[in-house]
Amino acid sequence: MIKLTVDGVPGEHFAVIAGLGVDAMIMDETSTGLKDAVGAGAYFIAAAKALGRTPIDMRITVDDHRPYRRHAMICAIGNVGKLAGNLTLIPGARPDDGRLDVYVASPPHRPSHWLRTFLRLITRRPRADDCVDQWRATQVEVHLRHPDPYQLDGDGIGDCRTLRAEVRPSALTVCVPG
Repeated sequence: MIKLTVDGVPGEHFAVIAGLGVDAMIMDETSTGLKDAVGAGAYFIAAAKALGRTPIDMRITVDDHRPYRRHAMICAIGNVGKLAGNLTLIPGARPDDGRLDVYVASPPHRPSHWLRTFLRLITRRPRADDCVDQWRATQVEVHLRHPDPYQLDGDGIGDCRTLRAEVRPSALTVCVPG
């Protein structure tokens, strides 16, 4: 379980992924009816709409390290890396390792860079030139220059300027088949 503080107000929690940027826009734009009709393809339709979106300025602090500044299209903070449709957004993310996984894509606004970033998602193979950062931490703080939508576990929640996520070890018990 991950505790989330939004704009200084604690109380939100999530188990899978919190996202800013294109991620939040996709979740907000994907209708339940379309998901029922075409399944995971509904997310790709919403993603196509989101590609015209401009990047947002972010300052990301991972644990107590110096902040990273990014002009990013997506920032996903997760505990689980696989999405619907067997799409891996955050390679190596595990819900039982006591760590958050942070995925930030900052491709320049050129179709060829977007294609490379999309291919990274599909092939699950990072490339040196794909403009993607991935970090592991116990706490992450993201500051935005201007308010922007965020999502928690696939639901659009609202706008924020600051998100702080921290691991709550052993806060959730999960039963799985043997």
